[in-house]
Amino acid sequence: MVVDLFNGDFVDRGSFSIEIIILFLAYKLLYPETFHLSRGNHEADDMNEMYGFTGEVTHKYNSKMFKAFSEVFCGIPLGMFISRWTSPLLNTLPLQ
Repeated sequence: MVVDLFNGDFVDRGSFSIEIIILFLAYKLLYPETFHLSRGNHEADDMNEMYGFTGEVTHKYNSKMFKAFSEVFCGIPLGMFISRWTSPLLNTLPLQ
């Protein structure tokens, strides 16, 4: 079974941040057992304001939509505990 873990900073990476986070949330709904999101520092209101996500959302939608994203970000865990994992490229953590 393949398990995907995305470690935060999904937004503030260009002019398509909304589309990226919506895609990730859709994947989470489709694959709840194998698709995982971990919140990064860019999923905080002050970083959203500083790096442009707030502006992108209010420009494309409105401030109510930004508030909804902010609430969703608060529901994303800050970290993950990984007990069995290996990287096929780095092979840094053993499967023990």
